[in-house]
Amino acid sequence: MVLIRAALPKIFPDLDRILTLDVDTLVRDNISHMWDIDLDEYYLAATKEEDLSRQEHRDYINMGMAMINLKKWREDGMDDKIIAALDRYFYRYNE
Repeated sequence: MVLIRAALPKIFPDLDRILTLDVDTLVRDNISHMWDIDLDEYYLAATKEEDLSRQEHRDYINMGMAMINLKKWREDGMDDKIIAALDRYFYRYNE
């Protein structure tokens, strides 16, 4: 799933943003307000894993539900950078 997320700008070249949900995510309320999040200067909106970040001494993000700014990823070449990093480095928690 991580590689698919990294490739989303290429898979959906006509979209500026996309909302991703893990297969085990249950939506119990209206989440349409997610489209109103101002992402102009950000790559994504997601939840930081506080406990895991503290344990590992680095920031970890839970991508179970994430709004991704595909336009900014394309502009900054983030898709290729993420794929290269995943190919080069080992990530214990690779979200």
